[in-house]
Amino acid sequence: MNIFVKQYRTEIEERLNERENEIENLIQERTNLLEEIEKKNVPVIEATDSESQTDDYEDEKLAEVNKKFKRALHKVKNQIQRVVTERPDLFDGIGEDSNERLDHLISIVENQMAQIGVLQAERSQIEEHLQNEIKQLQRSVTYCCLLNSI
Repeated sequence: MNIFVKQYRTEIEERLNERENEIENLIQERTNLLEEIEKKNVPVIEATDSESQTDDYEDEKLAEVNKKFKRALHKVKNQIQRVVTERPDLFDGIGEDSNERLDHLISIVENQMAQIGVLQAERSQIEEHLQNEIKQLQRSVTYCCLLNSI
């Protein structure tokens, strides 16, 4: 059961990271396009056909980025809703707002990362301790063999 929960949480974390990366990429692309549009929005006395085509192209590009951004947000909301439906116990006391739920999931992931760090440190200590015990036992066996051969 615990392994299933860990695998499920890992899967959720991976999906969440993918969605966050998609959102970040879309936000960056949108920012770049907005900056590009701002740079080109210089007062012009008379617009030519090619300038107006460029503006139309930029508007279309911006509309396309906005659509992608909306789709990505919709996917994130759907993923959050799916997790809420499958694991309502994770969201006890959390409101229905997607942002609250996402913040809560991120908090869970951060807490798990901290726990993983503690467990890894404990494991390292235990491994070191066991290695020392193995060396000590090997020395004892070697000593016993020497005594028996005398």
